[in-house]
Amino acid sequence: MPASTLERFGPWDRDIVRRLNDTANALEVTATALMWRLVSLGRLDRTAPKEVPEVALRNNGRPASARDPLTPLFSKPFAEVMALAIEQGRLSARRAADLLEMKLEDLIELSESHGVKVSFEL
Repeated sequence: MPASTLERFGPWDRDIVRRLNDTANALEVTATALMWRLVSLGRLDRTAPKEVPEVALRNNGRPASARDPLTPLFSKPFAEVMALAIEQGRLSARRAADLLEMKLEDLIELSESHGVKVSFEL
């Protein structure tokens, strides 16, 4: 987190917990990492981490159930290239699954999660 990026979020002198959580969400980092970055930049006092309850920063202040869904293991372009290689006969579906250390069912699920059509059946 460059210092210049953090400057647009203003001074850090009030309502620290809420501001840490909101800013961390905006920057897509953890509130704890943001807090320590601010301490290292001198924007927060070194005593701030002791004053802020750790539980208030967990999950950036959101309940655990409100977390975003997990990011897929592989990108959509990767899934497209893999499906094309299977379709063209350059790679078997079983070999692809073995290389990725997953079952064939998981390979299908991976492709479907990106909306990529796979041309093989179980």
